[in-house]
Amino acid sequence: MVLAAALAISPDATYASSVKAICAFANWVVSQTLSGDRGYSGYQTASNVFLQTKNGTMPWFNRVYPACIEISSQVVAADATITPQLNLLISLASQFQSQPGNQTLAAQISQAAAALTASVAKLATAISGVQQALQSSQEVFAADETSLSGETRQLEIDHAGLQNQAVQLSGQLESARNATCPSSSTISSLAASLQQVENAVGTIEGLYPQFQQAANLGAPANQGLLYMAHYWAGAVSTAQGVATMLKTTQSAPATVLKLDLAAAQQGWNQTVALAQATVSQVNQANLTGAAVAVAFRAAAGS
Repeated sequence: MVLAAALAISPDATYASSVKAICAFANWVVSQTLSGDRGYSGYQTASNVFLQTKNGTMPWFNRVYPACIEISSQVVAADATITPQLNLLISLASQFQSQPGNQTLAAQISQAAAALTASVAKLATAISGVQQALQSSQEVFAADETSLSGETRQLEIDHAGLQNQAVQLSGQLESARNATCPSSSTISSLAASLQQVENAVGTIEGLYPQFQQAANLGAPANQGLLYMAHYWAGAVSTAQGVATMLKTTQSAPATVLKLDLAAAQQGWNQTVALAQATVSQVNQANLTGAAVAVAFRAAAGS
């Protein structure tokens, strides 16, 4: 049985880069104040899209990221229960190997397997909560990424159209000024129209870099959330697989001899060591779940 792989949860380099990408996007978005409106008819739509994106990052700040941090603490806490239970099962399995007909040992193995099953299932439930939160955020980020990309493209289209209008109005204004009998009202009207168009162009040119940067950062952030959600979904699946195999041992104690419990113990120890290192890093950075939420809310100005 591949119990070691199931009990060993060790985020890889892609996981770490995913977290960095999400934080880079979320931190950048909440730090932004949109360039002001100088008469662009599409400004309110653009503003709504950006506000929606900013709001979409808040669950990451206030709930999801702290939960990703907290799951490491839960793994460390679970070790106080799981390691003694696993050691007991290893000891009983060793005895049972030389006494396969011992019914007292069989009953003890069944009880030990039941206790370990409950502990693993509890941890699987906690991991599942993290996975579901990540999945929910990923769906929001994906929708926002689509909106940002669409709005960025709309800004490009509007900018091109307004520039064409500016060229036409400039030509008309020049002609009006050079007319045999110049009309001051016509010149004033054309000049005012040209100024309005130029103001709208200026507004777009202020907005565009912000939307382009948000779209550029949003794509890897969305992929990062997708990776993390799939990662923890795999962890949930393997933990549930462990619980299922232990339930088999609970009802059929002799199957304990088919389990590679030594490898399982090694895998679990590696998991706990990783979790302890993560908790240590978080503590050194003073980033408890509450501190993360408060810091990010302050950064968002809420």
